[in-house]
Amino acid sequence: MSTQPVSPETLRTETPDNTPDSGPRQHAGAIGVVLTIIALLAAGTLSLLCRENEPAAPWFWVPLAVLGAPGLFGLWRIIAEYRGRVATPASQSVLSGELGFDILCTCRGVAATTFFQPDALVPGGTARLLLFLENYTSRQRVIVARFGHLESLGRPRQTYARLHLAAGQTAVYALPVVSTEDIEPGFHRLSVTLRAELPTGYGQRLAGARRHAHDMLTVRFAAPFEVKTPPVTAAAAPADAPGQAAAPRYIALSSAGKPDVHEAPARLHALVTGAPVPQ
Repeated sequence: MSTQPVSPETLRTETPDNTPDSGPRQHAGAIGVVLTIIALLAAGTLSLLCRENEPAAPWFWVPLAVLGAPGLFGLWRIIAEYRGRVATPASQSVLSGELGFDILCTCRGVAATTFFQPDALVPGGTARLLLFLENYTSRQRVIVARFGHLESLGRPRQTYARLHLAAGQTAVYALPVVSTEDIEPGFHRLSVTLRAELPTGYGQRLAGARRHAHDMLTVRFAAPFEVKTPPVTAAAAPADAPGQAAAPRYIALSSAGKPDVHEAPARLHALVTGAPVPQ
């Protein structure tokens, strides 16, 4: 049975990104524009039909109230979105560009991907689950990440993390894990679910941001890894004690306010190797 999140503290990257928010707070989108047009046309058409039909004439206001009001609200959102648009810095598209990841969709304007490093373990071995995030919009996001339970990976219950992303920021969250000694050899996977909160509004898409197939409210991953049994030889040394998981880390890879996109691979390499992360 799943448990409810306990609202953990929102994490910011080890090097804080203070890029200010900009752009519109409202966002209608293509679907909102279509629904607004349909609602306004339907309200006007049904109201006229009621006026021309004598028994229904006293009720001509009903379509205006039921469909016209939502249509006018949608029209206000469309106008507010376009009036609030501003010039924004260009998106650096770090995940699909500099790092070469294949991003298929976004979560309310945030691109994401996740995998284990390394993706092959031995019983009692350690690894990191790397969660990459890139904000394609001009306003901050808070990503609520749910990491599933997998007892053989030292995770008796699912856990949550709230990860802050400034406008245009790219970051990576590293969650250390330790496999148990009795984990079965073969392929396994850990579920990761993301949803995005908009604490200051939606914003607008940054100039040059990569286009993907879908922008979704919730994104789900199944991060795979393989467990291999180490070979046993006559002269094999005694097995080491099971590894200990380090503390999670959340580091910035790039910032919209600082054109340092080419430093992203170096920062990622430092995280993986344990070296100091360049500031």
